[in-house]
Order: sequence, then C-alpha cells, then structure tokens
Amino acid sequence: MPAAQDRRPRLRRRAVAVLALLLAGCLILAFAAQMVHLRWDMTDGHIHTLSAATRKVLAQLDEPIMIRAYVTKDLPQPYGRMRRFIEDELRSYHEAGHGKVGYEMVDPGSDPNVANALAAMRIPRVQVQSIENDKAQIKQGYLAVVAEYLDKKAIIPVVQSEHGFEYLLTSKIKKLTGKGRTKVGVVSGFGATPLSQLRVFSQLVGDDYQLVSVPLDKPDATIPGDVRVLVVDGFEQSPSMRARYLLDQFRMSGRGLLILAGNAKPDLSAGFKVRPVKPAAEAWLKDMGVAVEPGLVLDTQATAITVNTPNGKIYVDYPFIPQIRNINHKQPVTHGMSVVSLPFVSPLAWAGEANGGHRQVLLRTSDQAALQSGPPYDINPLLPLVRRFTGVTFVASKLAVAVDGPARSAFSSPPPGVKLASVREKTSDSRLIVVGAPGMLDNYLFNGNSAGLTLNMLDWLARDDSLIALRSRSVIQRPLIEVGSAERAVWKGLWMFGLPLMVGLAGLGRWFYLRRRQAAGMRPVEAEGAE
Repeated sequence: MPAAQDRRPRLRRRAVAVLALLLAGCLILAFAAQMVHLRWDMTDGHIHTLSAATRKVLAQLDEPIMIRAYVTKDLPQPYGRMRRFIEDELRSYHEAGHGKVGYEMVDPGSDPNVANALAAMRIPRVQVQSIENDKAQIKQGYLAVVAEYLDKKAIIPVVQSEHGFEYLLTSKIKKLTGKGRTKVGVVSGFGATPLSQLRVFSQLVGDDYQLVSVPLDKPDATIPGDVRVLVVDGFEQSPSMRARYLLDQFRMSGRGLLILAGNAKPDLSAGFKVRPVKPAAEAWLKDMGVAVEPGLVLDTQATAITVNTPNGKIYVDYPFIPQIRNINHKQPVTHGMSVVSLPFVSPLAWAGEANGGHRQVLLRTSDQAALQSGPPYDINPLLPLVRRFTGVTFVASKLAVAVDGPARSAFSSPPPGVKLASVREKTSDSRLIVVGAPGMLDNYLFNGNSAGLTLNMLDWLARDDSLIALRSRSVIQRPLIEVGSAERAVWKGLWMFGLPLMVGLAGLGRWFYLRRRQAAGMRPVEAEGAE
C-alpha cells in the first residue's frame, strides 16, 4: 500500500501536466488559426466555405474590387455575431481574389460622416431589441455591405442571415463586373399571363434579369434577337400558327424556353378558385415533344397553408400544393434542393418523337399522389385529407421536365405568310423546360421557394450555370421524414423504456463492480480519491 500511495502524487502531477499541455496546444492552435485564417467548416452545406462558383467569379476580375462592411459594434445577439461572420467571409473573398479583392470593416458609429454617406446611399438603420439592466431597450445600427468596382457600386442594405450571404454578395460582384443583366422575355397574348400582372415575380427576379414583354398575338409579331430566355406563362387559348413557329424557331436558335402549362390557372383574388384551361390551348406542346395529361395533382405530402375561417385563421395541409421531394439531383436546375412546392399542378408526359435532345424529369410526385378529374375542380382547403384520398387510385406523375442537346424543328417549312430572316431546321444545343403549374408565378403563390427554383431555371436556360449550385446551397429546408406507425411505436418504446433501462443497467453494473472490489479486499474508488 505505501508504494501505491507514493505513486498517486506522481500520477496526479502527470495528469495536471498533460492537461496543461493540451490547453496550451489549443490556445496556440486557436491563435494560429486567427493569424492565418484557418477554419474547419463542419456546417451542413459548408456555408462558411467559398464555393467553386464564387472562386470562378473572383478569378475573372479584370480590375480590383473593394468591399466595405458597415456593421455597428456591440449589437445584441443574434446580430452581434453577424459582424464576426461578415468579417470572416470578406477575408475569404480577399484570399480567393489573389490581390484583386480588398475589404474593410467600418463602424458607422465612430464617424458621423459615415452615417451621412450611408443615408445618401439609402441604407437603412436596423432596430434591434436588447435587455440591459433588466430593461428592454431599442438599439439602432447598420448591417450593410457595399461593393465598389471602378465607378459602380452594388449594395446589400441589410445582411439578414448567414444563409444566402455568399450568393447575394457573389451575384452583386458578378453584376458589377459583367456586361449587364440577361434579357428575359415574358410572352403575352392567347391568355398567357402578361408581365404587367406578374408583380411579385418582377420584384424578385428583376434584380437578376432584365424583363421585357413579348406580345405574340399580333399579325406581325416577332421575338427580339437580344432576348436570351422566353417565358410562356399558361396559354388559355390555342396560339396561332405564327406564334407556334416563332417559339419553335426561338428554340432552334439555341436560346432557352420556359413553358408553364396546365389544366387550371389559379384565381385567388376572391377565395380558393381555379379557372379551367381548355385542352386545345395545350395541344401545341406536341411541337416540343411534351403533353399535359388530364386532371389536377393532389399529394399526401402536402404543404401547410393558412386559411381564414369565421373562427379565425387555421393551418391545414393542402394537397393541391404538394411538397415535392422526389427531385432529380443530377440536373443542375434542381441539384441541392431538398423540397419544392408547386401550386395547382398538372401531370406531364412525353409526346411523340423526341425530335432529338436529352429528356430528363426534374420533379415527380410521391407514390401517395392521385389525380382529381375535371373540370370543375373541387379545391376546397377545408376538406380533410382523409376524405380527399378515400377510394382514390395512387399514381406518381411527372411535374417538370427538361430537354437539352441537339433538336430538330417541328415544322418542315414555315407556315403560310410567315417570313423570317433566317430559318433553322435544327440546333446543336437546345434548352427547354416545361412545368405543369401555370400558377407558379401568380402573385399570391410566388414566394422564396418558387423564386429559387425559377432563378435556377432561368440561369440554366440562359447558360449561366455558375450561380445555380450557390443559390441552391443557400436554400436550407429540412422537412420532417414521415415514418410508419410501427416505426413510430419502436421509437416511442425506445425513448420511454429503453433509455431508463440503459441507465438502470449502468447503475447495476457499477454496483456489481464495487461489490467485486470489496470482495477482493480493495477499498472503494471513492475512498481512494478522498485520500
């Protein structure tokens, strides 16, 4: 026993020395990481690591760019940590820019002239609530970023979240250093929703693209040559042969075509209503090798919506706005997306010959989806899901498709009276997307989820793929995974009985261990530690 007692102080001293060395090593490593900007990004999606798209944009800089972050010090949490995040991100941009990206952190509160300059740029103060000395107080400050390139500026007025910051800043830099925004045309005529009625779409997409109206119902209609992408938002009447031929030749010119087509368009200005679309208005899609099948999709994987009732607002799962998780992650448009919502969507199918090109399905329903026949369509949101799906036949449907690569014209010759400067019989690189949701851009339905998908589609159709993956990475959604009743019972039993049983077994094992030590003539561990 004396020898064992003499050994204990040495073991304690050795343990203290090892602990001190570990602490010193951690401090040295943290200091080195601060000096050389070493970071280990363990976040889901690596939001703190610059993407290849951002590095490519920075590598193409012809002239230096200066990025200034105007962030007020000592803002309460969670805004307080935003300053550190922004500084780390700007340092990463500086390092990836190889001498062409400068950055500066500025506290507007330290200089009244800075606040005046921010007011001139129409950068607002943010108001945040803080608790100090047991009192609620309102503080004002700035969370803005300004990028300067030559004589141009791009402004992020308020950095609202860490998610999406890299996309915002990189897209601003890309616009500053590029040759202007890509021109996107929105078709009007034949019942298609005109650009003038797509107010929310124009607000959310207009910063990235120059939107113009393209009327196709005029006898001398043409499509401007500088339009890179054309959007057809739900024909409700059969387009003329001239319009069909112009759309065909637009695709044959190698430019991108986005078509939204379905059996019903939403009419939500006076409640939950849809306006049926005549099948003849969709027959022209055979020119593109796609067809709209009858019915409206309803899916058990439904999006929760708010409904006004006489007793107040309630939340219901609405099967006519399915939560789509069956996503083609191999296609750039939908790569990285976890869930997509499409309102009042119709099933799609391949029609006729492919006319060349690579066919892909972007979005499908779940296996627990069905079709409601019509018109008319009963879309009452207060009807319970159990009644909706009683006696229905479940069928999975295609909701969005894409075609790219070589393609041939659907016309052997121009229609009578149509004369174009050049006629193309085929193209080596076509890009086409068809979505079965003509209400996707509706002012009441177009939101952040729809905007992300729409921008991805426009980028891909315009052959500007650099920011698609970056934008998708900024959209973080984590839908709950549905499990069956048997699996739920297993998990409930595990947490209710399994965990307490494990704790009890651990205590019983400890008791047996101490009894064995006592039986062997050894003192309890507690007694040894006390000495």
